[in-house]
Amino acid sequence: MNLLIPIFLTLGVIFGLYIFHLKKQPKRFVIINPDNIIVGSVDDEEQAKHLKSRGYTVAREIFSRRGTYFKPI
Repeated sequence: MNLLIPIFLTLGVIFGLYIFHLKKQPKRFVIINPDNIIVGSVDDEEQAKHLKSRGYTVAREIFSRRGTYFKPI
């Protein structure tokens, strides 16, 4: 019983740090041409909105355990 408490505390700390790391990832936006090829990226959301208003296709890059995917804005 005395050994289980430190094990569960350690697992809880590791899991908590992992969740904090996932939420802390920076936002990154990619510019996609009509052939679905990534031609550039920006880190600023305001710049991404400006590019979208100029007619570019802009998507947010999202990292997950299953891989990286893109969600249009």
